[in-house]
Amino acid sequence: MDRAVALLLCTTALLTSQRGVAQRLAPASVGVSFARSPDIRQTPAPRREPAMILGGVAGGAVGFLAGSIMGAAVALSGYDDGLAGLAGVTWGATAGVSMGIPLGVHMANRRRGNYATELGASLALAAVGMGLVSATDSGVPLLFVPVGQLVTSILIERATGR
Repeated sequence: MDRAVALLLCTTALLTSQRGVAQRLAPASVGVSFARSPDIRQTPAPRREPAMILGGVAGGAVGFLAGSIMGAAVALSGYDDGLAGLAGVTWGATAGVSMGIPLGVHMANRRRGNYATELGASLALAAVGMGLVSATDSGVPLLFVPVGQLVTSILIERATGR
């Protein structure tokens, strides 16, 4: 009996207190709108350029190493010539960097943009760089290609990101 009275008193106290009333949920009506109220400000998405730059540099470094190893392995699989291995390293590194930079930028931006577009632009810039190397007999244009790939990938990621 004492327990029943104590339970009744606790329930009555909770139901009659102002705090308990304030914490109750309002009954839902059929015409509830889930749209945000106009007084809530929408904050802009944070700028992710530093993260995209670091992601692109990291992706380019990983691509450079992986591409160099694979290019050397493919080139040396049929030849014993050291120059063939060097050419394989060069082509493999170029392909690896061209795929790694846009992938790093894309992953750093939480996969919001269009990786296929970035990859196409990066490969096109690599082809232009290799063409300039062939035309000028100098490797200097290859120094600027990764910078162009990084900038292009970030611009495409920003333009196509959600």
